[in-house]
Amino acid sequence: MMRTKVVNDSTDLVTLLRAFDNKTKKDVFYELLGDWRPLSDIKEKYGEEGENALDIFDKMKLVETKWTTPEEGIDGRPQKKYRSYYSSFNINISCP
Repeated sequence: MMRTKVVNDSTDLVTLLRAFDNKTKKDVFYELLGDWRPLSDIKEKYGEEGENALDIFDKMKLVETKWTTPEEGIDGRPQKKYRSYYSSFNINISCP
């Protein structure tokens, strides 16, 4: 189930703008909109910058995570999978 993040405070808007301040972060987030993606796929496609984007999204609670089974992991070791928590953002801010 996808959710809409409602931003009512300007301080929340600043953190949201920082989360999508470059093309790599945007591309990684768009990949996570569809389905669960393992960390190894993101690292392979976007490198360390993609991994940093996932870390930022995780800290900001924009993605949800789960661990894979050892069979789905790398060399029999589980790895994290990511999926976006929000499918859209609603910004409703008024400033004096």
